Amino acid sequence: MAFSPSVVFVVLLSALLWLLTAAISGGSTRAAGLGFAGAISATAAAVVLNMPWITRYLSHDGWSAIVGAPTHSPENLGLWDVLRFGIGPAALGGLIVLLYVPLLVAPLVSKNSRFIWASRAAILSIVSIALAVLNSGNHLPLRLPETGILLAPVASCMAIGAAIIVMAFGIDVRGGRFGWRQPLALLSLVTLPLGLLPVAAASSNGHWEQPSITLAQQMKELLGDTSQGDYRVLVIGDPRLVTSDQHLYDDGLAYAVVQNGDMTMLNQVSSMADDADNLIRPLLDAVAMGSTNRVGRLMAPLGIRYIVIPLLDRVRSTSNSPLPLPFGLREAFAEQLDLHNVYGPSSMMIFENSQWIPLTGMLSAAAAQQSSEGGSEALVATELTGSLTALNGTTSWSSPTQELPAGRFHLGVPFDSRWTLSIDGQSIKPQASFGTVMHYETGVGGTAQLNYSNPVSRYLWIIMQLLLWASVVVGILQPNLRRRQVRLKFAAAEMQSVVSLSGNNSETVES
Repeated sequence: MAFSPSVVFVVLLSALLWLLTAAISGGSTRAAGLGFAGAISATAAAVVLNMPWITRYLSHDGWSAIVGAPTHSPENLGLWDVLRFGIGPAALGGLIVLLYVPLLVAPLVSKNSRFIWASRAAILSIVSIALAVLNSGNHLPLRLPETGILLAPVASCMAIGAAIIVMAFGIDVRGGRFGWRQPLALLSLVTLPLGLLPVAAASSNGHWEQPSITLAQQMKELLGDTSQGDYRVLVIGDPRLVTSDQHLYDDGLAYAVVQNGDMTMLNQVSSMADDADNLIRPLLDAVAMGSTNRVGRLMAPLGIRYIVIPLLDRVRSTSNSPLPLPFGLREAFAEQLDLHNVYGPSSMMIFENSQWIPLTGMLSAAAAQQSSEGGSEALVATELTGSLTALNGTTSWSSPTQELPAGRFHLGVPFDSRWTLSIDGQSIKPQASFGTVMHYETGVGGTAQLNYSNPVSRYLWIIMQLLLWASVVVGILQPNLRRRQVRLKFAAAEMQSVVSLSGNNSETVES
């Protein structure tokens, strides 16, 4: 759930359909209802266990963060592509559709509980396939998770159908009066090995035709040098290629801000996660409207060193079938005088901001003067190069120490009074800088350390997390301990003496 929250939607939808099919197929609605209640309870528990970062999905663009931002052009997958799982490089061949034969035949030839399970699998598959087809063409009033997530229940139902048809052939069909059920069941058994051929071919090396290196790994390898200071990367492009904590800018265009080129789930809880719309959107508006050709200087206080436009991820967008680049995106950034196109792989376009300021560092004289004056017009007209990195690697949980000279120390995060700079043991409070971030006056300089005073709520969250996960571990281990105690109890009872004879030749009769 922490890595793919859209799974929650699919689990709840599958549980609801499982409940409804129980009434249709004549199964126990009580058992199905208990299963649905169990799914809701498990989902609620998963939400609690993923607090507080799960609150990211409760924001105004939370649904887009769950299912992905809307794309400029829909997938428009046809029924055939959906049936054969025709998504990504591991798209299975046409033979995979043969596995639908036992899935659909199983309800026709099975009896009793096998009929109920087969009916559930068939109905769940049909509904999931219909939703996948409609969603890929944007024909639903509400955007649903991507096709691969919606087809996950179908793959599970295929396995159920295959198991049921084998059981039904041996129990319900074979030995009965000959009729249409025998050849139909036999035909289903024949299709099983043929339908599994594409699966075996795609999974033979365990990679499922996935790329050996991901877009995020390439970015980390190319842009991971922090010797000149910590920095941020603005990733902007098609929402299907912006894989980190994305924010919707416009239809078919999303962006994410990552630190030091590392696209991980930690970006969701970074200092920029809640303020991205307020700080980044105006900069993108300036680029889109052409109101400035020096957006690099506007981005400098936020430590944005690179702008990356992803082109190929070798999954959704390949060299043979690339996703279209959002119209005018490349040209808009290429027109900026302080952004320079950096040579990179064919999978992405990289612009470097020549005016960037390290996230933590000593400001140059010109930048220090501008940090107090504020105003975007004055900022655009000021040369901001020359700032030097200092206290590199500082985070809210890591506080390195370094000698700082006299001057103005820059911290490129939204203003937060919990950040405190101490020089020779004397605490210095932050001041607003560039209108968006903050700085500290170092006086005559000295041994400095930048600290963040975590709120009490953070420690309460940590304690609550520890208690919750400890209860989960105990809950998992408790049944095993209980079974072990029961076994020991019965073993002791078996060894208990039932008759004791005392005397010179005493003996004990044991049960």
